[in-house]
Amino acid sequence: MEWTTESVRAAIDARYANVTDTDRAWHAEHQHRSWFSKRASHSHVSRAIPRPRHAS
Repeated sequence: MEWTTESVRAAIDARYANVTDTDRAWHAEHQHRSWFSKRASHSHVSRAIPRPRHAS
């Protein structure tokens, strides 16, 4: 599956349906690989961006 901007946004909308529009836009701009690397390596990102609430 090719990750286009629309497919990334759709996947994010489906997985993080309760996250704000601003967060979805941010995730859509930052591909999933960079998102995880930034979250893991830069603590200020975790403080600035609310953590998605994963369904249990």
